[in-house]
Amino acid sequence: MWAWGYNGYGQLGDGTTSARYWPVVVTGLGGIAAIAEGENFAFLMRADGAIYALGYNANGALGNGTTNTSSNPLPLQVYLSASSMLLASSANPATTGASVTLTATLTGTSPTGTVTFRDGSTTLATVPVTAGTASYTTNTLTEGVHRIAAEYSGDGTNNPEGSGVLIQTVGAFGLALKVAAGPTANHALAVRADGTLLAWGANGYGQLGDGTTTSRSKAVRVDGISGVIAAAAAERASIALMGDGTVWAWGDLVGDGTVRPVPAQVANLTGVTAIAAGQYHALALKSDGTVCGGIEIRRHGVGVGLQQRRGNR
Repeated sequence: MWAWGYNGYGQLGDGTTSARYWPVVVTGLGGIAAIAEGENFAFLMRADGAIYALGYNANGALGNGTTNTSSNPLPLQVYLSASSMLLASSANPATTGASVTLTATLTGTSPTGTVTFRDGSTTLATVPVTAGTASYTTNTLTEGVHRIAAEYSGDGTNNPEGSGVLIQTVGAFGLALKVAAGPTANHALAVRADGTLLAWGANGYGQLGDGTTTSRSKAVRVDGISGVIAAAAAERASIALMGDGTVWAWGDLVGDGTVRPVPAQVANLTGVTAIAAGQYHALALKSDGTVCGGIEIRRHGVGVGLQQRRGNR
């Protein structure tokens, strides 16, 4: 992949922050299938669905697990699911009832003792440590997202220790099909193969759609929608296109500062085949070739109370 132009935050991916007036190769990453650009950052999606980020990391916009405002002139992989270095899972199965093996690997001086595995506040099992590891296999995890953690008891020589949280999915997520970031947005969206939508970055107006206004440096699932086939990011809002041709929106929807942190269907709009968003507006292409605009152009965001302005192709 080649890039050129302003590069003050390393968003061209050539390992520098120097402006380029002619095309340069993005360093160390091939097989790019899609790209998306933010104001001073960019996302690259490989053919295998892995997403990489470049540029400025304000509000956790790069989705790499940090919120520092450093420049990143080389591609960094976006964390589409959280994990710990000390806790691993054998699989993210597609169906309930499939076996999953959780393994905690301990460092220290020949650790012994026990490890307790938990799913949120629910204790799954307590198992002995053998040769520095403890494993537990289960087929009882239900469909959805599970927050798995492990706690080590200690053994007198090695101190008690807790792992980070591992996000275990059953019948959820998968690799990304599409990624979207607005030209002035500090958040991004990723459409998954199963029709779910992930979001990360700035969230002061609920534009991540997870029911909060907390910015996220790692991807979270957008609440209450499925069957997503495309997404677009405005400055303070997000929109999603469903397989049934409807459009849903959330964030600062009408520019009055009102926070709507979960998706709502855009009224009187069906038969849509493609969507796009600018800083303060969005557009929808319908199956009959007409374009609906003004979703909604009152200063900020996307209007659930839609004022459609139709035009020919």
